[in-house]
Amino acid sequence: MSSSDGQSWLSQLVCATAALGGVACAAVFARRAQRVSKARGHLQALLNASAGTDARIVITGASSGIGQEMAQQLLRHPSVTLLLGCRDKKRTEAVFRKLKDRTKVHRLDLLDPDSVQAFADEVHLFLREGQPGLRMLVNNAGVMRPPASGK
Repeated sequence: MSSSDGQSWLSQLVCATAALGGVACAAVFARRAQRVSKARGHLQALLNASAGTDARIVITGASSGIGQEMAQQLLRHPSVTLLLGCRDKKRTEAVFRKLKDRTKVHRLDLLDPDSVQAFADEVHLFLREGQPGLRMLVNNAGVMRPPASGK
């Protein structure tokens, strides 16, 4: 076998490996897209079953990730009004600016007891504005580490 045959064989092996890797990545992304679509379908079914004519829903941790996605999906239903609790109020308001008549954004920092109390007060006011009762509460906010002992 000459050196050019060895390089050709190696080149073909590299190309085949890259193609296989590409197919595997495509399969992983397709499966993820399927799961996300299925989860959105389940969420819509839940909402349709429970929303009624005036659905007041509170979501904490709504500025990004799961909380933001859930809020966007819930707002697809015309009877939903959301109270969103988040650390970054400006960012969340920017995300939901087109739907500001159906969303209320309030600062919520779980490491700040005053912020938590203010958010609880805001929830009470929010619930008084509509039909009695809370349709859904999504406690998505979390704390990665507790505050320093000095606080």
